Amino acid sequence: MVHIIEAGPDRFADVAAVWNTVWPQVPTDVEELLHDEQTLPELEKNCYFLALEDHAAIGLAELSHVHGSYHPLMWSLHVSVIPGYRNRGIGTALSYRARSFIASDPISITTTVPEDDEYSLQFAQKRGYREAKRDFQSALDLSKLDPKLLDCPNPDGVEIFSFGKVDSPELRRKLHELFESVRGDIPRAHPPTRLEFEHFDRMLLGSPQFSPDGTRVAMVGEEPVGFTWFYFGATPGRIDQGLTAVLADHRGKGLASALKAQGTKWALDAGYKTIHTDNDTRNAPMLAINERLGYERLPGTITMVWTPS
Repeated sequence: MVHIIEAGPDRFADVAAVWNTVWPQVPTDVEELLHDEQTLPELEKNCYFLALEDHAAIGLAELSHVHGSYHPLMWSLHVSVIPGYRNRGIGTALSYRARSFIASDPISITTTVPEDDEYSLQFAQKRGYREAKRDFQSALDLSKLDPKLLDCPNPDGVEIFSFGKVDSPELRRKLHELFESVRGDIPRAHPPTRLEFEHFDRMLLGSPQFSPDGTRVAMVGEEPVGFTWFYFGATPGRIDQGLTAVLADHRGKGLASALKAQGTKWALDAGYKTIHTDNDTRNAPMLAINERLGYERLPGTITMVWTPS
């Protein structure tokens, strides 16, 4: 018999196990889940529900407000059921349990599904979710990389450093302002809301997965004008590249390519086997850079949104 429980930190190992089974392309671990639990603002914390059969976790619902686009009536809901246990009503029960947790009528609920998972896509569509955006997942096999492709000079007047080399309280605040200035240019399902510095510092720079040695910051004098984040993957030999962004006045000069190249050189020297990243399908400039470097496309993710009819 299947029953559903609300899962706290003591069940995060089960949460990660179900998530990684359904979402192997974006794995998580207990350390990352605990970091979110300890640092997210109270109103934005994730709530987890586990479906159990004979004490084994076979399904998961993750409910939260939309991170980075906070509104009290906008929610994010991800339902994951391990293949082999589907078509038994478990996903429906998880979805119902999670939605019953929402006190007020929502104005939207956002979810994501793997683009190659037809079952999950149909599950969402039958419940009124519609596609809002699509992201490419891609990976660079560093053993196949032509080193000549990393010969990307810095634009005049720009120096690129590892975050660890230039880190300071003042730089962190400047990076926060740079981050906020470029967020509006990133394709999203919902308009971004401003992150307070303390949230930015704890969640991004303070993440246990954040790599200060791999992350690159482009500087003009004392001012940061671009960056590319790197995060340790939950899979050995893998490093994840997060947002690569350049201040508007410095775009079109090859700076994004230089940031990507120098980050890739670091990953090679550090002994990583692959770099994983994702990009919105509408982000043509960054997709072109990745294609030139030899990134191979993997099954992507579809962001879907439900709104009241």
